[in-house]
Amino acid sequence: QQMARDLIPYACGDVNFTESIDVGNLTWTYRELDGEVTTHEINMLHDRPTSEIFAIENFTSKEYCDAMRIYKENNKVPFQAITENTLQGSTLFHLASKVYALARAKLAWENLDYAHIHRLGLPLFDHLKDDVGLNVPKLKCVGDAETAAAAAAKGKCRLPGAAPLSVDTKPILVGDDPSQLAHVFLFCDEPKSLGGLHFPFAGIHVAPKVGKLVMAINRRRDEEEMDGYVTEYHLCPNYDVYMHTFAEKKLE
Repeated sequence: QQMARDLIPYACGDVNFTESIDVGNLTWTYRELDGEVTTHEINMLHDRPTSEIFAIENFTSKEYCDAMRIYKENNKVPFQAITENTLQGSTLFHLASKVYALARAKLAWENLDYAHIHRLGLPLFDHLKDDVGLNVPKLKCVGDAETAAAAAAKGKCRLPGAAPLSVDTKPILVGDDPSQLAHVFLFCDEPKSLGGLHFPFAGIHVAPKVGKLVMAINRRRDEEEMDGYVTEYHLCPNYDVYMHTFAEKKLE
């Protein structure tokens, strides 16, 4: 674990660090509130009996993201938003219904509903955004040594073979609190560079993409302890993501 922790700043600072390879694919079918049936492909990135990480492309739409932005206050989208008799409130209700249907299936939690999470005092979404930002050029410098060095000095590119860039990250520590069963992440904005989700102990890196959902299951409900693979997440610089927490009891 220490080696994985030591590599976090470099994994998050590498613009060429691509998304981890799928270990399998599943399909999930959902009946939208208007009756339309949609099928999503679940890209399994980490799949163990006791923990799981997967991604779904195009899970959200511009309408969902716009509604979250409208109701966002103090970096949170309040749960009460889904009860508002407005177009945006109805849109968020549709989004929450879809997220919860997925969670019921993946967590094997048949009676999971909004009321349970609301009683715990959790928001519909936490909005996590890097307010500082980091300008990291994606391209490698080309041309002769003098031209490349001049371009690198202006921050337009990185020199080939340059030392790996070490950056600060924002950690989300689940730790030893087994009440946090899972987290869902939704991307509504795609940064110019970096901004991914990194799971060091599972060896998984997820690149941001507008509309993508990522779900990290820390523990199965029939297990009392976590396996340690999904107990720590890191948000790479330039992150901009909405997060929902599924917990069995009030968090400390």
